[in-house]
Amino acid sequence: MRSPRETGSGGLPGRRNELLREIPIWLSAASPNAYSATLRLTMSITIRPYRDEDFWAVAALEESGLHEPYRSSVFVRQMGEVCRETFLVAVHDGGAPVGYTVGAVVQHDFCEAWILRLGVQENQQRKGIGSILLKSVTGALLARHARTIRLSVSPENLPAIRLYERQGFIRENVIPAYFGKGEDRIIMKKTSP
Repeated sequence: MRSPRETGSGGLPGRRNELLREIPIWLSAASPNAYSATLRLTMSITIRPYRDEDFWAVAALEESGLHEPYRSSVFVRQMGEVCRETFLVAVHDGGAPVGYTVGAVVQHDFCEAWILRLGVQENQQRKGIGSILLKSVTGALLARHARTIRLSVSPENLPAIRLYERQGFIRENVIPAYFGKGEDRIIMKKTSP
């Protein structure tokens, strides 16, 4: 059997997934509203599926989020295989990734999905890249028939909470020690009609 990389469809010969292609996005440093027709084009961002050659750049981004280097590398490598269709990167002017997101459909309930990660390089934050990544991964998960999308966020991460709320996520639950002592999380969800 051919690998998922050869077929583009989880190992099914002759079938290709055409749902997500590279999407060029233009953002303005002058305005956080990436959808306004009056924006001055100052930066070009492309959202595309993760590729093997992105490994080192994304592992560095993952590690900068306070994750341990080994665990970060394992996570990136494994998600590059397991979530190939919903592991997306934001690339600035064709260079190395400056942001990434990983979403996954729940195996025992294909109508549910989780956004596992969303990260943007610190010097690229507050430019709309996280918003575009969130919209892109949400779209990719909905295209795979997910109807409820969840994510977890630290109660202290107010900018992320505001981003999620702006894109229709609501607070579902607060779970103390979700990732261990001192690691409380808000579970947020977005349900499609």
